[in-house]
Order: sequence, then structure tokens, then C-alpha cells
Amino acid sequence: MLNRRNYALSIRQVKKEVRALGVAIKKKSMGGAFNIVGVVFRGNSLIDGVMMTEAKCSDLTSEVAQMILSSRHYEQIRVIILEHPMTDGSASIDSLRLAQSVSKPVLILTLGLTPQLRDEVINHLQIEKNKRIFSVASIGIKSRTAEKVIKMASRLDEALPECLRVSNLILDSLTCFE
Repeated sequence: MLNRRNYALSIRQVKKEVRALGVAIKKKSMGGAFNIVGVVFRGNSLIDGVMMTEAKCSDLTSEVAQMILSSRHYEQIRVIILEHPMTDGSASIDSLRLAQSVSKPVLILTLGLTPQLRDEVINHLQIEKNKRIFSVASIGIKSRTAEKVIKMASRLDEALPECLRVSNLILDSLTCFE
């Protein structure tokens, strides 16, 4: 079991071009598989890379972790951003296990209500961006640092961080060709 003493991932300084990985997941229209797309953004302006995988099981944690660990961008990534709910209900990601597996902090964004993630290593905060309130569950970094990451990774005219917004766009375009 993780606790605050033996589990601390840190970002010493949140720079303007912090590298964030946005991960989007969507069930394929045919079959029981899931498409998983990750986009690495440098701050809110430069795309560094795209990664993709497919999973057929209901626990997507190991597939997402393997996708991240095998990426050539792994060392550069400072934080992973997921959107809650992470899937359509028939599959899930254990965000604590993901953070532990890849040794990177994980932020889970929810529009409106706070995600039902209760553990002593999770910090909860709310961020208002473009008249929308996001609830954020932060694993591995403090609330203030998580808020800085979200602000640095988001454009002024968009509510979602760019890495997450673009990963959702790519995922939506993939489903058009199924």
C-alpha cells in the first residue's frame, strides 16, 4: 500500500514548457477493444510526440503503463493527465498503480464533481478556467504544483490542457475510420 512517506514524485519547478502527457481512451465501435492515445505537449504550444496502443482487457492500467514506458518521450514527460471518467464504464485505469508503474505524477481532471478517488496519497483541488470548474485529483504532486501544471499546459482560450484536448481529437478521428 502506498503512503505519503514512501511515495513522493516531485516536479521541482513548473516551467512554461513543462512536458505533459495527455491520455485519452475510447472503446472501439466494433469488438471489445479500446484505443488509447497519448500526446506529449511542451507547455501549451508545441507537440513533442504521439503514442498509441490498443487494449482488449477491462483493466487498462498495464497497457497504458507499457505504452508510456516504451515511448522515446518517457524520460522527458513530467506529468500524466487523464480525464475522468477515463473510459465508458466497461474498463478502468487504476491511477495509483499507473503513477507507481511509470514513476510519474498523475492528474485526473473532472468537469464538475470530484472523482471518487479516496486515498491518503491523493490531493484534491478545484480549478476555475474559462468559467468552467474542474475538479482535479493529484497523485504524486502537491495541489499548488498541480494547479500550476494545469495552467501552463492549457491555452488561454481553452479549458482543457492541450495535451488532453489534442489526444481526444486524434482519438475521435481514429474512430471515424473504424
